[in-house]
Amino acid sequence: MKYFRIVLVLLVTSLISAFCLSLVSSLAKARIENNEKAAIERAIYVVAPAAKKVEEKLTAGKTIYKLYDGQGNLIGYAFLAKGYGYQGEIKIICGLDKNLEKILGIEIIASSETPGLGAHINDNWFKKQFRGIKVLPRIVYSKRKSRQDNEIQAVSGATISSRSVVEILNKEITKVRKILQP
Repeated sequence: MKYFRIVLVLLVTSLISAFCLSLVSSLAKARIENNEKAAIERAIYVVAPAAKKVEEKLTAGKTIYKLYDGQGNLIGYAFLAKGYGYQGEIKIICGLDKNLEKILGIEIIASSETPGLGAHINDNWFKKQFRGIKVLPRIVYSKRKSRQDNEIQAVSGATISSRSVVEILNKEITKVRKILQP
């Protein structure tokens, strides 16, 4: 009888806890989605400051944002690129010019890389390297100062994080180019 009572108390406690967690999760889901959407919108205007109008387009299961200037001219595209780095998932907003040949800019919107090392992928000096960089041939990274039109300098001591950013971008840029080019 004693064991039955212990098991019953644990079972009831577990059920109440599970119910409370699922309730909080369902209540917070809409707010989390709204916050993620707002972060993406802010990041788009960071990677493409000349954009005055953004049009969301779902193509082949991928959301691609068309970017327009003040006169309504297409200036490029933006998209979410995500993958795994050294510590966890990295989410990047990337902007491409209208010819799909150069990066307008990147913004890291989520990363859990090592503080003091891999977290430097979020530093402006690292992100600025991607502005105007050619995507063909594929982007590469180097441990020394970049010398080519498609090369960036890796964060010292965080080569894995730097390589991850480059690989994530290369993979997603290839997908976007296939979707947008006839």
